[in-house]
Amino acid sequence: MYTTIRVHLKPNNKQKTKLELYSNAAKFIYNWTLEKQLKHYAETKRFLKNGDLRKELTVLKRTEEFKWLQDVDNNVPKQAIKDCCEVFLNYYNGNIAKPKFKNSNSKKSFYQDPLKLKITESYIKVAKFAKNTKANKQKLNWIRLGEKVNVPKDTPLCNPRIIYDGKYWYFTVSFLQESLVNAKQNNKGIGIDLGVKNLAICSDGVTYSNINKSGTVCKLKDKIKHTQRKIQRKYFINNKNQPFTKGRKLHKTSNISKLDKYLKDLYKRLYNIRVNYLHQATANIIKNNPKFIVLEDISIKGIIKNNKYSKYILEQNWHKFRWYIEYKCLKNNIQFILADKWFPSTKKCIKCGNIKEFIHIKERDYICYSCGNIIDRDIQASLNLEEYGEKQLTLVNKNIPIR
Repeated sequence: MYTTIRVHLKPNNKQKTKLELYSNAAKFIYNWTLEKQLKHYAETKRFLKNGDLRKELTVLKRTEEFKWLQDVDNNVPKQAIKDCCEVFLNYYNGNIAKPKFKNSNSKKSFYQDPLKLKITESYIKVAKFAKNTKANKQKLNWIRLGEKVNVPKDTPLCNPRIIYDGKYWYFTVSFLQESLVNAKQNNKGIGIDLGVKNLAICSDGVTYSNINKSGTVCKLKDKIKHTQRKIQRKYFINNKNQPFTKGRKLHKTSNISKLDKYLKDLYKRLYNIRVNYLHQATANIIKNNPKFIVLEDISIKGIIKNNKYSKYILEQNWHKFRWYIEYKCLKNNIQFILADKWFPSTKKCIKCGNIKEFIHIKERDYICYSCGNIIDRDIQASLNLEEYGEKQLTLVNKNIPIR
């Protein structure tokens, strides 16, 4: 399987300037390619090939206006053209909506050639930061890493990129890695029911609470709310003498810019807390070395149509939880089973198998009128999912096709 690592970079001021130049070059070439593609498509209803655009880029670099592109490594604009062509081809085939141009708010990133890239435990070497090609003058090319990494030397690297998230620079790369062998694998599996009150209820009795109800997250949300109101008040004060006409530009002061930056940091911190909690929860589940893990295939798009609960469901990040569980199962040789979205995990009685036609969301306890079973609805759902996983594995062992 492919493993992706993301490492924090610690560039100096000269290296930051070069990183900005490379990311701006990638963004410029992407927009240049998209403009060419849209114009050609409007005239001929066809798309330009990658090779033809690269030839035009070579001519563009020789002009006096765009001579600054020669200071950038050749693979950065080439990959930007390739990325834009892939996006436009998907649009041409009708798979995605019309692509948009990148602006100042777009994420900054650029590609690095795996053949030119060198990675040690504490540094990475990028191409063409230093103009001098002598070995003793290549110090500018080596960027310090925020932590030690161990990338296999013989393994080919896939899609190495340097990304800026608005505050820090990161290096991401993928490479092939063999799955781990679990010698102490349990005979029992785990069924996981995802919820709003709690993040995940496992069939082994472990419950992972909702991190959004914790004091840290609630205080952070209050800070975000107060900061947004402060920005709104400053905009109102600075523009009170102007009429509120549609499309007019608001006057943005340096204090508002500082508050905007502070607000971005708050949002980033909130995101990191949620993602970190998901990683901790999924890692604890995998540490038990279960035979299999069962999750329900939930249609999130259908559920969030209910405006009353959509906000709380989106805050839980069910999609990311499933994604983390899935790749960690693959990495640790654990069977991952996805239950059908129409499987009645909540409506089915775990004792007698009776299925209720309707259960209201406010009913937290499942009461079976056939056998008298009373159990928490989330715990019962996780137990039903575990039973579903055992049946599916039995069918696989008997070579019976699963419907």
